Amino acid sequence: MFRYNLHLPLLRRGSTGPLVTLAQSMLVRHGFYNGPINGIFDAHTEECINRFQDAWQMPSTGYVDDRVWKLLLDDTMTCKTPPYDSLMVRSGILLLLTVDKPVYRPGDIVLISLIKLNLSGTTEVFNYNTSQRYDFEAVYPDGRILWRWSDDKAFTQATGTVALSPGRPIIYKAHFMLPPQIRSTVFSIIGWNTAKQLDHIRLCLKTKTTS
Repeated sequence: MFRYNLHLPLLRRGSTGPLVTLAQSMLVRHGFYNGPINGIFDAHTEECINRFQDAWQMPSTGYVDDRVWKLLLDDTMTCKTPPYDSLMVRSGILLLLTVDKPVYRPGDIVLISLIKLNLSGTTEVFNYNTSQRYDFEAVYPDGRILWRWSDDKAFTQATGTVALSPGRPIIYKAHFMLPPQIRSTVFSIIGWNTAKQLDHIRLCLKTKTTS
């Protein structure tokens, strides 16, 4: 059972972003959603939340509140359903990697988000060796690096800490342009947090290009 104290933001029609992506993905897992996982809380998402609430004999508000969050995330430790990848680490930190769509064309912009959520009831402190807090890569099937976010960045060597209070999300975003000459292929988007406690965890999702 999912035993973390939840203090996540209320979602309703008009909400957007990775948290909506997470809610939609969990609705798919529970069999209540068959629409696009696009991070947009639209009328269809609201209808699915209502059906989910009806099934649990809750008031049909159409909102994702603390009670709905708990039921959606209950018994969910790992999950991989494009276009996202997520992992719950033992401390109660949920890591979620998303892109804005599963299929791209040459020359498209790929939008990437890495979200770190504290689902525990205590403040978690993360330690860093440099000023870098995250990184992203796009990788060809043969292992060649198509793009790495940090390649053109400079970071100081000063150590640092980030305190993440209960229910607080931190979202890191980046984007890159696919080469206009790229061929149709499947490639991997990899994202990670560079904290000492999390640097060994790599989230990875598959997406593809088509001409």
